[in-house]
Amino acid sequence: MSASRQAGSLSPPPSVNDIVQLQPADFDEALDLLNLAFGFKAPRDDFESILPKLYQPNRMGWNYAIRTREGLRAIVGVFPMTFHVGSTRLKVGGIGGVGTHPDARGEGHMSRLMNYCLGTMKREGFDLSCLGGLRQRYAKFGYETGGVRHNFQVLRQNIQRVPEADRPVRFCPLANENAEALATVQELHDRSPVRVDRPMQDFQVICRSWDNWAYAAHDQENRVAGYLVADKTGALILELHARDTTSALAMVRSWMDEHCIDDLRILAKPSDRELVHALGNCAQEHLITHSYSWNIFNWPRTVNAFLQLYTGKEPCPAGSCVVEVEDVSRLRLSVTEESAACRETSQPASIHCTKRQAIRLLFGPAAPDSLMTLPQAAGILRAWCPLPLGWSSVDAV
Repeated sequence: MSASRQAGSLSPPPSVNDIVQLQPADFDEALDLLNLAFGFKAPRDDFESILPKLYQPNRMGWNYAIRTREGLRAIVGVFPMTFHVGSTRLKVGGIGGVGTHPDARGEGHMSRLMNYCLGTMKREGFDLSCLGGLRQRYAKFGYETGGVRHNFQVLRQNIQRVPEADRPVRFCPLANENAEALATVQELHDRSPVRVDRPMQDFQVICRSWDNWAYAAHDQENRVAGYLVADKTGALILELHARDTTSALAMVRSWMDEHCIDDLRILAKPSDRELVHALGNCAQEHLITHSYSWNIFNWPRTVNAFLQLYTGKEPCPAGSCVVEVEDVSRLRLSVTEESAACRETSQPASIHCTKRQAIRLLFGPAAPDSLMTLPQAAGILRAWCPLPLGWSSVDAV
């Protein structure tokens, strides 16, 4: 630890082995621990540089840690986000920055911290939680891979054969755009029915976290036609929103031309329907994978939010089904011509499953009957599921 960091982290002696909620004064010590645990090196490849949206002194209260006489031994971040699903706002806790000091591994600190954070999220009314990490490692805490992510491969030969794409646009870094252009960019983002809330003051720093690039696209009349977020290689577009599908395809063509990219990957959420349809019609390859690892605390509210996306969007088979989630709840899912809803019920179950099975049964990424044999009473799930639990990698923690 540098002398400057030592000077910045002086505080009263902590109690031994306490779980503490970190404070701004803990910033330097916490970042030293995380960088050490993950093998990152300042000043370029460290948590402060890679994830500026999360790691700032005034946001350290989102982190919980274990202290011993030796100092901080383990940290878990619980990063609160507002998840818009149609007209519903779900409270999501993103788990990230899960690190243990190399000298303290095997002492049980991480399990203790994770269980503490789960209890905290439940007490504070979080609807669900998400994380990235080894599936089996986090399964014991209730997390399961699920949701849907579309992954397209677009070759240069593909996009050159799409007439709608032959409308050049130019790209400008978001950081160089004026307030009016940035407002248009945020409006395009906010049109998506499934999205994480991004306040205007944080929009740019969120998009450039994880060493990503964020650009607005301008058409030949200098109007903002859309924006995209790409990884540092430029060969993976993590998020793309445009005013229409023609603009989206023109952005893909111009991006590949400008950066001399012959093989481009584009990620999309299932709720970004027009983009998914447009890319599906021209891409070389289309893979469907899970969107994240999920842990659902409020099952009726979460399932109801996604099921209601069917209301008024397009014809959907009417019916009902009762899903019993082991040790959690019995849920009645119903769809009519006018409405869709999920409510707790005492009616007999149509199908029984564990929590982790229920995540994949209802939210995918595969069809329900690829997970288990569906009884006749639960057959309607084939028409409804997977529900469109999508998540942009830009919002990853």
